Amino acid sequence: MGKQLFGTDGIRGVAGEYPLDPATVYAFGLALGHDAVKAQSSPEILIGADTRESGTWIAEVVAGGLEQAGARVRYAGVITTPGVAYLTRTGPFLAGVMISASHNPYQDNGLKVFGHNGFKLPDAEEAIIEQEILRLRKAGVTPKPAPLQADGEWDREYLDFLASLSTMRLEGVKLAMDCGNGASYRLGPELFRRLGAEVTTLCTEPNGRNINLHCGALHLEGLQEAVLAAGADIGVAFDGDADRAIFVARSGKVVNGDAVL
Repeated sequence: MGKQLFGTDGIRGVAGEYPLDPATVYAFGLALGHDAVKAQSSPEILIGADTRESGTWIAEVVAGGLEQAGARVRYAGVITTPGVAYLTRTGPFLAGVMISASHNPYQDNGLKVFGHNGFKLPDAEEAIIEQEILRLRKAGVTPKPAPLQADGEWDREYLDFLASLSTMRLEGVKLAMDCGNGASYRLGPELFRRLGAEVTTLCTEPNGRNINLHCGALHLEGLQEAVLAAGADIGVAFDGDADRAIFVARSGKVVNGDAVL
């Protein structure tokens, strides 16, 4: 049987509407929690989100379902999708949930689940969770959100890891960075400044509704202009959850994916 809810990047839709209405989101938390407690007693689940205004309520509703099922929740707050994948793999977490709709407009959102190995769940496990979500919805569930407080420990741990990957310092390098008012708005500039680069930033003031709005990886005009105006050596633009980066050369020309590889 084909899956109804899970696509290639988890569950996506308009926040507040099926399949991202409160009842289905709560059923998702319950179903993931039920799946997790079968594998481990009192499992820990990490939740992260991008900067969409719906991210907070979705996280709290998911957390309510997870806790009702017997799981413990840690909340990383605003963090990138690769950050959630890394922390799920290296931390004490049986699974991680990223709340994002990537490059989509702010009205959309999504739920993506990572296993402890840092990769998305196998299709067979997603199918089991999906059937449990649908069963719970049919039975009727009343969402019980759990208040969450973001823990900055996870930001710092992920940033330290990223900094450790660099084999060189970047003093003297001028970098223009378009964060798309998304998940990289703090981590991106801080990382490259820590490595010594001179960073000119664009779109680092998220308000919940301006993620990807005429900026970021799908709208490179502003970054191209910033690279030329600042005399930058390179420009980089991220999408909403920062799992995609597009580069601009010092000439202002967009560098395509083949050239990057």
